[in-house]
Amino acid sequence: HRAKLSFFAVFPIKTESRVFGVILFNARNSRKLTSDEMRLLTSMSEHLAVGFEKASLFRQSETRSQQLSVLNTIAAAVSQSLNLEVVLNEAIEKMIAALHFDASWIYIRDPSGDELRLKAYKGIDEEMARSMDRRKLSTGVSGRIFNTGERMVFEDVQNDLEYKKLTSRNMVGSLGFSSGAGFPIKAKHVVIGVLHLANRAKRHFAPDELQLIESIAQEIGVAAENARLFEQVNQKTAEL
Repeated sequence: HRAKLSFFAVFPIKTESRVFGVILFNARNSRKLTSDEMRLLTSMSEHLAVGFEKASLFRQSETRSQQLSVLNTIAAAVSQSLNLEVVLNEAIEKMIAALHFDASWIYIRDPSGDELRLKAYKGIDEEMARSMDRRKLSTGVSGRIFNTGERMVFEDVQNDLEYKKLTSRNMVGSLGFSSGAGFPIKAKHVVIGVLHLANRAKRHFAPDELQLIESIAQEIGVAAENARLFEQVNQKTAEL
C-alpha cells in the first residue's frame, strides 16, 4: 500500500514433487493478466523450479559422494588391523579430520563388569581422559545410549534440558564444548560401546551427517568384533 502498487500477482515455483518458493509480480498501474501472460508467467515459474531441482539434486549427489568417500576411508583404516586399540584410534583420527570435529572418544563395554571403559580418545588431555576412564552402564549419557541403542544429539549442551537430566557433571560443557553427540557401537545387532563426538562451537547435525556417523559407528563395531575374536583365538592358541 505504501509503495502505491495497484497490481500484485504470486506464482508458485514448484515441480510435481516439491515447492521451492514463490515469485511475485507487481505494478503501479492496475491491470488484468491475459491468458497468454498467465501461461508465460506459469511457464517461467516452472522453468525456475526445474533449475532449482537440478541444483538441489546435484548438491545431494555431491554430498553423498563426499560421505561415501569418508565412509570408505574410515572403513579401510579400521580394517587394516586386528588390534582393538589401533582400530579405535584410527577411526577417531579419520573422523575428526574428515568431519571437522574438535574431539572424539570411544567407550567399550568391559567384559569383566557392568561398566564402560575409555578405549580411545582425541581432543581431550590425558588428565581428563583418566577422569573419564570408567562409566557405569546404568547412568549418564553413555549409559542411556548403551541401554537404548539410540543416538543422542545435543546441539547446545548448556541449554539442553535432556542433557542436564542425564549428567550432573556436565562433562562435555566443562571441557569447553558447546555441542556433542553419542552413537551406539554395535556388533551383530548388540551394543558393545559408545562413540562420542564434540565441537567447541555450536553445531547443527544434519540428518545426512547423522546417518553417515551411524554408518561409521557400524564399521567400528564390525572391526571391534573382529579384533575381539582374533584376541580370543590367540588366547586359545596360547592355552593349547
